[in-house]
Order: sequence, then structure tokens, then C-alpha cells
Amino acid sequence: MIIVKDLSHTYQPDSPRPCRALHNVSFTVENGEYIGIVGRSGSGKTTLVQHINRLLRPTSGAVLVDGQDINAPGFPVKEVRRKIGLVFQYPEHQLFEETVFEDVAFGPRNLGYSGSELPGLVSEALSLVGLSFDRYHSRSPFSLSGGEKRRVAIAGILAMKPRVLILDEPTAGLDPQGREAILHRLERLRVEQGLTILMVSHYLEELLPRVDRLLIIKEGSLLLSGTPRDIIKQSRELHGVGMEVPQFVALLQRLEEKGHPVRTDALSVRETVEELMKVMKGKGKGGAI
Repeated sequence: MIIVKDLSHTYQPDSPRPCRALHNVSFTVENGEYIGIVGRSGSGKTTLVQHINRLLRPTSGAVLVDGQDINAPGFPVKEVRRKIGLVFQYPEHQLFEETVFEDVAFGPRNLGYSGSELPGLVSEALSLVGLSFDRYHSRSPFSLSGGEKRRVAIAGILAMKPRVLILDEPTAGLDPQGREAILHRLERLRVEQGLTILMVSHYLEELLPRVDRLLIIKEGSLLLSGTPRDIIKQSRELHGVGMEVPQFVALLQRLEEKGHPVRTDALSVRETVEELMKVMKGKGKGGAI
């Protein structure tokens, strides 16, 4: 569905101090995929995703959606925004209307949906993020909790009926319960709505058990691309970009170093516990710990 080809972007290219943010990044996104984009602050993750719905234009390279170059002269921007929704980091900072209804309806109105269509779109979008229309539509968005605000902001994108949902660190600043609620809701959206999802995150641990593929960005270039199990095996390369494997993976790696025949590509605490139980039961060459 999406092809990113040799994408490069330089901020202020004609200034005395141009800043190269992306360099020859290439990858594809298939319909229905869930892709995680990971890298340190300043690595170019946000710059990258802002190209995919044409908030930014490339210095060189191309972004194709359904085979069409979205930066071609005359290509309608609204067509991109209908297909690809982008949720910024701390999206609750974008809430500005007096009621939840008006905030969620803002995007669809800009796309040309009529007044009679809006209540249905808003109700459906709020339902998709787990919020009751009757309970929330007339409330001020500023009276909500942090997690509720974020869900309202995501609903405002979903109300525009995108096929692709891009989220820039959607769990940043939330407590563990709030993070889990957002992640669980995204998984349901993918399954129930068939959405293609690209999620930027600093937290490798929250992406590992959920995504189909990981893209590791370093200094504006695509360093690694592969399945979560493939990526987690490359701990040395991850360390080189200032990222550590999750603690549960590090534990398994230590056990392997001591001669225990454990898998070191676990994607969750649950999988790690299963490996530990095997060792505790004395299975394999290593015996008990």
C-alpha cells in the first residue's frame, strides 16, 4: 500500500547550517500491517512519518500510496489525509473545541462531511476508542483525564475514516494503566477495522509482542528492518543506537551465557517465564539454575 523510496530530507537546505534529518530511507508497508518505528530522540522518526501523509515534502526520493506519488504536482492533499491519519505526540495538546463532539467532528468537517453525517461519525469514532457518545459528547475535552483526552484525540482521526493510522509515541507521558489501555485499543482497531498501523515509540518492550515488523532508525537512516524476533537477536546493533533490549531478554541472554539452552528472542514476560520454567524443571542440557 505504501512505498517509501530513497527518502531524504534536509531542513533549511540553503542555510549556512543545513540539517540532514533523513538519508535514503526505503521500505514498504502492506495492507493490514502493524509496524513499529524505533530510534533515539532526534533520529528522524517524526520527520519520517510526517512525509507519509505529506505534512513534509522530501528533499529527494518518493512516497507512493496505492502506486501514486503523493508529492507529484497536482496530487490532492485531501486524498492523502483521507487515507492516512496522523496522531501527533501528546495529541491532547491539539484539543481546542468546547465539546468532545466538536473536537472529534473537526477533521470530518474539513474533509467535507455534512452536518447530518457528523453525529454518526463521531459516535462510531468514540466507540472505537472505548468512550460512550452519550456520556462524553457534550463534555469539555479539558475536563477529561489524560488517557481520555488522548483517546478523544485519536477518535478525531478515526472519524475521518483513514485506512492507515500513524501514531507518534501515543503512550508518552501516560501511567502504565493508561499505556496498556491505549495499546490494547490499537490492537482491537487493527483486528476489527482492518487498519494498517505505524507506531513510533521509544519503548521497544511495548512494541515487541504486538507489531509485525520493526524499523530501527539511526541518525536519519534505516539501520535495521525485520520481525521482532529477528531484531531482538541483534542486541549488539541495538546497543549501538543507544537502545537496550528489555530486561526479560537480557535475563535469558545471561542464562544462555551460563550454558542453559534457552531461547533469547522472547517477545514478552510471558514467553520469558515459559523459558524459565523449562530451566527450573531441568529440561535441556543446563539443568536447574
